[in-house]
Amino acid sequence: MVTKTRMMLYIEDIEIVSLFWIDNFNAKIKEEIPLPEEFKGIILELTSTVELALFEKAFIKKYSPEVLGSFPSLMIFIEDFEAVHAKISTASEIVAYNGLETFSCSDPEGNYVAVAKAN
Repeated sequence: MVTKTRMMLYIEDIEIVSLFWIDNFNAKIKEEIPLPEEFKGIILELTSTVELALFEKAFIKKYSPEVLGSFPSLMIFIEDFEAVHAKISTASEIVAYNGLETFSCSDPEGNYVAVAKAN
């Protein structure tokens, strides 16, 4: 049985991207991980069972280049849908497909995130 999901995201600026998730999706910093050569990782908790692990691309390129790829396509479901949509400057128009209201946005590095209204 899966008890938690942690997605690892490789980004350029860990501070700016973590603030995007904190400010817009109420993520909480769960842990800061000290890494070699003054790099660090940040674990953000979105819910009790969903976490994001943010790592700088420069660190991954040096220590684990085999996993460095493109940013995954993320879709998150949220309860305060309209309020979050109004808060994010990069949010697209809200559209509905098959009864599911969604919008897209991008983080400060231009990475795409799809957001859906939780039922």
